[in-house]
Amino acid sequence: MLLIPFLLFFLIIKFIFNVITNYKNIFNWISLIIIIFSIVLIFTFNIIRIKIDYLLNNYDRNIVIKNVDFKTNKDDYYEELTLENKYKNLSCDGKIKIFINNKKDKLIAFCDYYSVPNGEGYFFYSSSKDELIKKHVKGIESIKKLDTNWYYVNLY
Repeated sequence: MLLIPFLLFFLIIKFIFNVITNYKNIFNWISLIIIIFSIVLIFTFNIIRIKIDYLLNNYDRNIVIKNVDFKTNKDDYYEELTLENKYKNLSCDGKIKIFINNKKDKLIAFCDYYSVPNGEGYFFYSSSKDELIKKHVKGIESIKKLDTNWYYVNLY
């Protein structure tokens, strides 16, 4: 991953040098197109990855949500459940985090990633829009709505 910025830097320097020496060469414009494409790809890669992950795994995640039984009527409930082997790929740690699970509301998280410098990313199922997420989850950096009841949340 560290190689990409160096290659991009090299292409930019090459493009500048080529424009100064011979601005009519077709390879200058090909270099420019590659540079622009690379920059766009770098900044949109995570957004595209999240959408693809959501679309590929949404059906299975909904099955898991439906199979979670109502445990309590309390609002301050928290539990981690280990997923079955065939569903372990839906969460980075093979578990789901249940914040609320009663007859009225459900708030369940599937881990996407976690790392020390970048924080954490989760796919959240919330039965009551994003108010439940804002109320029960601490350290929210951003919330992105993916679909009805589905959100992607970045944490600090």
